[in-house]
Amino acid sequence: MKMTNEEIGSFFRDIRKARKLTLNDIASDNITVAQLSKFERGETVLSFDRLFRIIDALHLTIEEFSYAINGYENDELTQYGLQISEAYDQRDISRLQKMFDEYRNLENLTSDDRIKKIFVSTALYKLNKYSKETFQIEADDIRFVADYLMSIDEWTMYDMVLFSEIMWMMNIETVKTLAKELIYRDSFYSGILNNKQFSVVILINIYCRMILEFDRQSCRFFKNRISEMLSDYSGLVEEKIYFDFARAFEDYTFNNSQDGLYKMENIIDYTSKLELFKISSHLKSQYDNLLAQLQEKTTIYENDK
Repeated sequence: MKMTNEEIGSFFRDIRKARKLTLNDIASDNITVAQLSKFERGETVLSFDRLFRIIDALHLTIEEFSYAINGYENDELTQYGLQISEAYDQRDISRLQKMFDEYRNLENLTSDDRIKKIFVSTALYKLNKYSKETFQIEADDIRFVADYLMSIDEWTMYDMVLFSEIMWMMNIETVKTLAKELIYRDSFYSGILNNKQFSVVILINIYCRMILEFDRQSCRFFKNRISEMLSDYSGLVEEKIYFDFARAFEDYTFNNSQDGLYKMENIIDYTSKLELFKISSHLKSQYDNLLAQLQEKTTIYENDK
């Protein structure tokens, strides 16, 4: 629910006092004590630049302030995403189907509604192997996402998540085009570590898809770009593990190298021994999925000869 000016001012005052800060501590050349006092009483609103300055003076990030102002809850879309993730992890297909039906039965879907429906669709699609019925994502929804992502000038985390969820269902040329948009439309996240980490993971997944398409030229492009991004951020340890795994998969695929296969298995074993169980489990799932897809692609390729 949207807060009133008085509620926002009161909230700010409570946070300020909880952090043992006075109005004089927050005031600056940009905003006076009198202006802050009126803001806290809900009598005035602040421009964005002033609001950002006083949030910084509270020693809060914008994300922390937004989280707090929402009652220490995630925003609606994030909460919905967490519900989907929980149902997916539990393989609760009936719950996901119910969530999907809520939007499928709406007569006039807003863009927000449609994106929620697409998020549920991708979860159901990925659970096909556990379901009695095969779920397919509607072609119109895939086109909707592609058109939407091409239409925006800069990508945020929201857009990256959307692309990540549906990229495996897009045709390869669309994926390559959007992947390059992800690389170059990065103003919103080029300096934000969490966003940068996620963009690297997406590109590693795209790199793996190029391997499965036997597209050596695209593999070189994305591999070089990922290497550049990783060299810029020394702290991306988890992403470097995933990248080493993907390069071993490329070696196995293009060179029929058993060393590549062994390296993939060794990375899984090594992360498990280090008790990095989340990473190890993810890599084991990737190992099974990539090899299964590679076998399927190879069979199709051989039959088409």
